[in-house]
Amino acid sequence: MNGPSVFAASLVAAVQPQAAFAREVKQGGRLLDVGCGDFDRIERYVGRRRRDLEIVGIERYADATIYGPIVESNIPAAAKQYSRVACDIEREAFPFHDKSFDAAYFAHVIEHLQAKSPALNEVRRVLKPGGLLYIETPGPASLRAARPPWVSPTFGGTIRYDDDPTHLGEPMHLTALVGLLAEAGLRTIHSGVVRELGVWGMPLYAAMCVAGSTPGLSETTRSFLYGAGIRNLVGWAIYAVATPA
Repeated sequence: MNGPSVFAASLVAAVQPQAAFAREVKQGGRLLDVGCGDFDRIERYVGRRRRDLEIVGIERYADATIYGPIVESNIPAAAKQYSRVACDIEREAFPFHDKSFDAAYFAHVIEHLQAKSPALNEVRRVLKPGGLLYIETPGPASLRAARPPWVSPTFGGTIRYDDDPTHLGEPMHLTALVGLLAEAGLRTIHSGVVRELGVWGMPLYAAMCVAGSTPGLSETTRSFLYGAGIRNLVGWAIYAVATPA
């Protein structure tokens, strides 16, 4: 790959790391979605870009998550691309053979686990040599995002880390996340702070926060605008892309 191509690839990874990850997964590959829920997140960031992938999800319960029952109508329209199995990822070995996946997706799950290493060790076990893991979790900035009184707790998603009682412990620093991956035998390729449009979107994020603070809009609209704006503005989440060492 020539210099400009390397620069362009690095730029995309920094601005939209999930899109970059989706593009790098092997053609026709098999991807493990750890803590898949109703596949909403994986569909939004990977599935709709890569219909060639087989996506296998594991979730603690066969028909529910820690938040409640899975609504089957929420499963993506491309349902044939997806399958789901039950597995308690903190206490059970993943029900798959060694080196059976080309990639793994582990987004906004690890902060719900008391024991984090067993799941990462299992991810390492089931990844093929050269396979890719995308992991994302709230970072320290998630404690700086205040929920103003006009943003209802029922809208806008989790704004502060401690809004969600299922979040355990403190949010992880990027160095701690990379260290945890290394302990599991996973080498980090790149990592950083997640913002949908990178730092170039700062004016837009600020404008969304202002719009969400403007009376006259519906509660749903205000909460969505403020929630999305503030999460991107502060750099709410961190990510890493890793491969078996």
